[in-house]
Amino acid sequence: SAFQNISEALAAVSSDVGSFHVAIVE
Repeated sequence: SAFQNISEALAAVSSDVGSFHVAIVE
């Protein structure tokens, strides 16, 4: 469904942002 696709997209973005944040902190 569209909602599932949006949820997966948001999860991927938040994962990428988390990795980016960790890279900055380290």
